[in-house]
Amino acid sequence: ELFGRQLSQNEGLREQIRDKAQEGMPIYGECGGFMYLCGELVDPNGDVFPMTGCFPFRTVMFPRLKSLGYREVIFTNDSIIGKTGQRIRGHEFRYSALREPIPQVKTVYRISDRDGIERPMEGYCRNRCLGSYVHLHFGSLPEAAEHFVDACSQYKKERNPR
Repeated sequence: ELFGRQLSQNEGLREQIRDKAQEGMPIYGECGGFMYLCGELVDPNGDVFPMTGCFPFRTVMFPRLKSLGYREVIFTNDSIIGKTGQRIRGHEFRYSALREPIPQVKTVYRISDRDGIERPMEGYCRNRCLGSYVHLHFGSLPEAAEHFVDACSQYKKERNPR
């Protein structure tokens, strides 16, 4: 998120990522990686930079912390890293937010904070592209890595069905 200008200038990489996401390649991005998967990034100076466009969101950077804390994530739908009902822990530490209004995109996470207070749904999912502000702790759900590898294997089989 600190290199919006440089990231936006690499048009070839942005197009490749967007094309692969549309093809169904499993892609996972959290926090800054999630911001890169969005349509645009607005830096603290108000400069707007195009990102990959995998998600139709605009992220906006702020000079102050927007969210901080431990999170518990429950999968509300199957995804490339988890099955419905599974739980994984993580944390948020970010200086950005999605700009309102947020276009309708499927979410696969129900999130609560350390005190059990529900937070807005997240874990945005399109095809096999998954993005979120939550930094997940994969040690709290070791199967998450296995789910991702399985999704990659499935994608490979679909591309080369031999």
